[in-house]
Amino acid sequence: MRASLGEMLRFGSVGLAATAVHAGVYALLVSSGAVWPQISNLVAFAVAFVFSFLGHHYFTFRNSGRSAGSAAARFLLVALIGYGLNAGFVALTTEVLAEPPLVAVLFMLFVTPVVTYVLSKLWAFADRPAGTGR
Repeated sequence: MRASLGEMLRFGSVGLAATAVHAGVYALLVSSGAVWPQISNLVAFAVAFVFSFLGHHYFTFRNSGRSAGSAAARFLLVALIGYGLNAGFVALTTEVLAEPPLVAVLFMLFVTPVVTYVLSKLWAFADRPAGTGR
C-alpha cells in the first residue's frame, strides 16, 4: 500500500505541475493577443501533455518496464479521455443541471484525476506482458 500511496502522490504532483504548465502557456499566448483562445488552449494542452507524459513515464511510473513510445501512444488516449471527461462535465453542469460553470471544476478535481490515474496505471504505463512487443 505504501508504494501505491507514493505513486498516487507522484501522480498528483506531476498532474498539478502539468496543470500549471497548461495554465501558464495558455495565459502567455492569450495575453499576447496574437493567438485565438481555442488555439492557445490547444497549444497549451500539447505542451502540458509532453510535460505530463515525461513526468509520469520517468517519475510516477518509472519502473513500469513499458517503452516510452508504447506508453506515449497509450497516454495520449488517456489524456484525450480526460479532456473529453472535463468537456462532458462542463456540458453536464451548465446545460443539464443548469449550474454555474465553476461547478464543473468539482468533477474535474475529483473524478477526472481518479479515472486518468487508473487508466494510466492499469493500461498506459502497465508492464508489458512477457514476450510481447506491445
